[in-house]
Amino acid sequence: MNESGTDADDLVRSRAAAADRDTPKSSPVATVRASGTIEQITGEVAEPETLA
Repeated sequence: MNESGTDADDLVRSRAAAADRDTPKSSPVATVRASGTIEQITGEVAEPETLA
């Protein structure tokens, strides 16, 4: 390992990139990454009263 710990950082980045590649673009995870609305993150429709 490098003294700065970049091997671990590279591993994290490569795993994140692999997960990103393996995530279908229509999946909830990809949708949350793209837009991140409450409904997409929680899977629940927010009641209008809670938004006011």
